[in-house]
Amino acid sequence: RDDYVVARGDELIVNFRGGEARTLTTRVDREGRVVLPDFSPIQASGITFGALRDRLEAATKATFIGTEVFLSLGSLRRISVLVAGEVALPGVQQLTSETTLLDALGLAGGVLKSGSLRRLQVIRQGETRNVDLYDLLAGFGDTAEFSLSDGDRIIVPAVGNTVAVAGDVARPGIFEMRSGQEQAALGEILEIAGNTLRPRGNRFTIVRASERGGETIIELARDDAAEVVVAGDLLLVDRLNDIRRG
Repeated sequence: RDDYVVARGDELIVNFRGGEARTLTTRVDREGRVVLPDFSPIQASGITFGALRDRLEAATKATFIGTEVFLSLGSLRRISVLVAGEVALPGVQQLTSETTLLDALGLAGGVLKSGSLRRLQVIRQGETRNVDLYDLLAGFGDTAEFSLSDGDRIIVPAVGNTVAVAGDVARPGIFEMRSGQEQAALGEILEIAGNTLRPRGNRFTIVRASERGGETIIELARDDAAEVVVAGDLLLVDRLNDIRRG
């Protein structure tokens, strides 16, 4: 991968073809350099694999006549990552440098039902990156696919506010609201649930717990995406009774 960030300990395979024909295997040394015969040391640690290949091609062109160079990764360095919080197997995981956040969570047994999928934290050298896995699971982005680094800490906090959706939607289930969110528009909740099975002709009913422990039934008059759903609500989606048949 051209965007892979090279670091100390990575193994590199260098293949020269043309006027100079040989294959060398080397590792990025403790000073972050690649040291090859006939070349000055090339700084490699902290730059992408694509950038390192460009540097090596430039050095080869300046050193050998009629020679091409091909660079590939050998064995990857091992890293240690702590996965803590609401996972099945919390603890330190031994991974490779190409392991992603999702891979690390899988090796830790996955996120428990009591764990949040929207407020994960990746702590690296004192800096915290917040990750919302719903963006990835719903196909909105790839924020969880970035590679991890040695010493990273992944924290899975307890689940936040939730809303249940049942009936005629693509993905019925219990869904977590965004961090700190206590209410959301009907359209946002439906989007998380994969939207309704029918574009029109739906009836929406909200079952809401009252302060005294009872239940309040709220019938929505129309398909209004701006209607508000509150944390703890059960949203029921079914067919309108007055549809035309046949």
